[in-house]
Amino acid sequence: MILSIFSHFIVYFFVHIVIFLTGYDFGIVRIYWYREEDKMKSAFVQRKRPSNSRGNLHLILFSGLFFFSILFANLRCPDAVFWLGYQTENSLMLLDPGEFSWRMFALFFLKYRLLPWLLPAFLGYFPKSSLLLPAYSGWLGGIFGFFATTLIRQFGLASLPLTAAILLPQIIFYALAYLLLIHNKLRRCRAYLIKILILTGIWLSGVLCEYAVNPWLLEKAYGLFRHIL
Repeated sequence: MILSIFSHFIVYFFVHIVIFLTGYDFGIVRIYWYREEDKMKSAFVQRKRPSNSRGNLHLILFSGLFFFSILFANLRCPDAVFWLGYQTENSLMLLDPGEFSWRMFALFFLKYRLLPWLLPAFLGYFPKSSLLLPAYSGWLGGIFGFFATTLIRQFGLASLPLTAAILLPQIIFYALAYLLLIHNKLRRCRAYLIKILILTGIWLSGVLCEYAVNPWLLEKAYGLFRHIL
């Protein structure tokens, strides 16, 4: 019973975080009032806002492929999980934040972070791509599931703080940019290209945090929890 209450609380929390960031209600039917005027009288007419299930589709595909990826990694790819975990631990041991270089930052952005942003932004531009962005959300869920399995198998309890250290602070900017991208796609904004430039700035801020701040944070976290690995 406690586990059920906790899981419902987690879902409730994240759904309302998304609602706060995007203003999108994920298919929740809201009752609102509007004023209708005619020649004889003014009245308030109650209407139901049409529900939209596309936001639910993003969440379903992400969650479904996340858990499927965990099962698949444990049942069918234990050797790959072990190898990736070993490589991850070696990378953490050799981690050196070093000095900031704009040239290396530009290379990092172009090589590793430009395509993961351009692809969903490109897909969201087309009105016939209603299923392509949810499919991309599902792909992200699969990647995160495999990533979580690798860390848990390699580091055990220490995987929780290490996961936070690996993802922070850039995940805040990445998630915000992608959620707002989904929101703009669903609302069919006319100023889509202008808003994409703004969202690209948010994404770029995440890349900068990942390159400049995350290595320092990850080095501190790994040093702190190394004794329990």
